[in-house]
Amino acid sequence: RQASEHYLYLLCGLDNTRFRRKVVPGDQVELRAELLTVKRSILKFHCEAHVAGVLVADTDLLVAEQKLHQIEAEHS
Repeated sequence: RQASEHYLYLLCGLDNTRFRRKVVPGDQVELRAELLTVKRSILKFHCEAHVAGVLVADTDLLVAEQKLHQIEAEHS
C-alpha cells in the first residue's frame, strides 16, 4: 500500500513500545516499518529502530488516514 498525497496521516497511538538500548549522537538509526492491518481508516504498523544491525527500539504504531478534502470541509 502506497501513501497518497491526497491523504493526511495522523498518529493515533503507540502500543507495546520498548526501548532496548541507548542511542547516542553520531549513531545512524535505521527505521523499518511493516504494515500489519487496515481496519476502515486505521492502519497498524510494527516499527523497529536498528543501530549497526542491533535492535534498539520497537513499537506498534496506529495511524489514522483521512482524505484531505474532508479536513478542508471541516475547517471551512
